[in-house]
Amino acid sequence: MADAIGVSGYQVIQDWRKRGRVPPAHCKVIEQLTGERSELLNGDVDWAFYRKTGAVVDSEAAPV
Repeated sequence: MADAIGVSGYQVIQDWRKRGRVPPAHCKVIEQLTGERSELLNGDVDWAFYRKTGAVVDSEAAPV
């Protein structure tokens, strides 16, 4: 999974699991790979806005 989403290693993903959320910039790819909705990966982001507008989430400070 780490290679597929372009992160440095398994430890990064384990840190996300520990925190209980995935950084917004990685949610779309993980959703495409696994089918797990972005809302479940990171509930702090207004995913309906991104789906409606087609805007790109490219930072960890995505608007909510």
